[in-house]
Amino acid sequence: MHVKVRVYEAEEGGFWAVVPGIPNCVSEGETLEEVKRNVAEALQGLAEVEEYGPEASRPSRLVEIDV
Repeated sequence: MHVKVRVYEAEEGGFWAVVPGIPNCVSEGETLEEVKRNVAEALQGLAEVEEYGPEASRPSRLVEIDV
């Protein structure tokens, strides 16, 4: 599968990327190759979550945590 990714140079060095059309799918990396691998990993994670779609319909809560 081919996905178009918009890649930006980060001010502090390295790169960050977004996948247009997929909300909140962003990633970063020190090199262009690393950011591409990280985006691919993020997309794979999203695909795995979609496999468990029925789970997403279960009741859930939005909570805040301190980090």
